[in-house]
Amino acid sequence: MAVTSFISRLKAVESSNLLSSQLGLPPSFPPNSKYLSSPTESRSYLLSIYPALRRHYLWFRRTQKGQLKEWGRKPPSRMESYRWRGRTEHHVLTSGLDDYPRALPPHVGELHVDLMCWMGFFARTMGEIAEYLGEEKDLEEYRRNERNVVANIEGESSRVRFFLILEVHILISLSLFLLLLFFSSSLERGRSDVLRRDRRR
Repeated sequence: MAVTSFISRLKAVESSNLLSSQLGLPPSFPPNSKYLSSPTESRSYLLSIYPALRRHYLWFRRTQKGQLKEWGRKPPSRMESYRWRGRTEHHVLTSGLDDYPRALPPHVGELHVDLMCWMGFFARTMGEIAEYLGEEKDLEEYRRNERNVVANIEGESSRVRFFLILEVHILISLSLFLLLLFFSSSLERGRSDVLRRDRRR
């Protein structure tokens, strides 16, 4: 994420007094950035965006929560299981991966491992920002949430692991099938083009 990369560069500048051009910044980035050269400016910037990022994070946790108790699930954490809400047979607009293959028909009891991973990454990112800003209470919350996401993904029963592995195998098989279809149709088109050219001669 861009913000954590920015924080890494800030820490490098603060600890070594390197110029921004020595930190691998792209040429389009201002070489004498006021944010990289002034800890006060950088802290002020991060403080200005932090509340909106936190609101966004909390909104995702609240609105994309998966159902556990209703389906008799007993994961290590009841708070860190997620599903893409609003999913239909044809669309998963909330995920941004509208064409990502999913089981049909959609079911309110399903959980989505991609969203769980994303929320774990989101918690880690927010934790890095909170740590830099000295928001100890928030940092503790983000770390706990990240641990719980990981526990739910890795530490669930063998049945859940089986279904996660099964989902991966299905996705790999589907991907290979689609690749074969693509290549076979490409080869077929190529053969047709060659035959047409031969007939013209």
